[in-house]
Amino acid sequence: MAKSRQSFRTPTLRPSEPAILRGGEGEIASADSRLYVTAVDVTSTALQVVSPEPLAVGEAVELSIYLEGQSHPYFLKGVTRWVGHSDKAGGYVLGVELLEDANAA
Repeated sequence: MAKSRQSFRTPTLRPSEPAILRGGEGEIASADSRLYVTAVDVTSTALQVVSPEPLAVGEAVELSIYLEGQSHPYFLKGVTRWVGHSDKAGGYVLGVELLEDANAA
């Protein structure tokens, strides 16, 4: 009896991905601290975020990244490591170091 082959679609990253960033003073997931941003240069350990507002270096953030073809966002946690002004993007570029998920299997 032949085994059936299952195919899995691995999401591919576009040059930029829409995302929601949560962070800021006090409660990390408060609704008023939500920014609609674009994630760029995503790697397994870090990413850059184009944001309309700057965040403080060392600030803890949560990101929900919406990958093309996926029904649910990917949730990531990280820390802002650098912030720069971007004339081209009309806002700021944030360097975010990703933190390992303690609940990951």
